Amino acid sequence: MKKFVISILLGLLFLGLSFLPVKAEASSTMNFSVNAVIPDNQIDKSKTYFDLKMKPGETRNLEVILTNGQNHAITIETNANTAVTNDNGIVDYSKTNPNLDASLKTPFSEIAKIDKEITLPANGTKTVKVNITMPKEEYDGQILGGLHFTEKLNQETEKKRRRRTN
Repeated sequence: MKKFVISILLGLLFLGLSFLPVKAEASSTMNFSVNAVIPDNQIDKSKTYFDLKMKPGETRNLEVILTNGQNHAITIETNANTAVTNDNGIVDYSKTNPNLDASLKTPFSEIAKIDKEITLPANGTKTVKVNITMPKEEYDGQILGGLHFTEKLNQETEKKRRRRTN
């Protein structure tokens, strides 16, 4: 009888623990900000993202302003990502090396050139240039992509982040 009562109590304990809220912690502050400098060939100037009209063979330098809000320098990793659709049919701009359909003739990642890493000074701002070169052949359609900026974490920052989430 004693074993039965202990088994019931242990079962209730495990059941009760499964309903406790799980605490997940992530950094609530961004360490840097990104702002597009809207060029004159922007289709809708009220948008804060690039939506450009370009001609075949045209080359254009876009500008993005990165601002570091910390009191130490940080390194930003950059990518020009080709847009893909996810399993739900939603456009995804975050994939660095997606599997591209063979019918895609001009991936955004091939026409947009940006430095792979940028160092932002402490509490500083830097204007980053993105070189866009359109294909020479005219086509009917759009080229979709996104500029992706991620803080490169050094070993000390990574250790602190792991300690906060454990």
